[in-house]
Amino acid sequence: MRHPTGAPSWVRSGLRQAGWAPAFVFGLHVVAKSGLRWYDRFRHFDDVVHLAGGMAIAWYFHVSLREAVDAGKAGRPSAPLSSLLVASLTCSAAVVWEFLEYLSDQLLRTRWQSSLEDTLTDLVFGTLGGLAVAAAAWRRSR
Repeated sequence: MRHPTGAPSWVRSGLRQAGWAPAFVFGLHVVAKSGLRWYDRFRHFDDVVHLAGGMAIAWYFHVSLREAVDAGKAGRPSAPLSSLLVASLTCSAAVVWEFLEYLSDQLLRTRWQSSLEDTLTDLVFGTLGGLAVAAAAWRRSR
């Protein structure tokens, strides 16, 4: 059933159950970057945020996939296939995030990306967070 916003019920359910996780990490990022300056004060804070971000978005994808399956919109993928899909979507989200940071730096003259090493480290930690959640979900389903 569709909501007046046009979003199917499984999308709304996924957002309701797990949308808080990426929203929380993004909120932490904004506060830490602007108000608290934790990125400047703590050397590895950026790595921790990207790891948590990967975990948060993977959790959202995992819950949303489960809701889509329960609603009959995604078939019944096996646990390994579900985990692969969640990990792949998380990697894609990390790439899109870094691409948006690059565009922001180029078009708006922000300074989100300090170096190629920073960008690649962000991708590694986001991917590791996503893989951790995908592996935990796979293991739990066994």
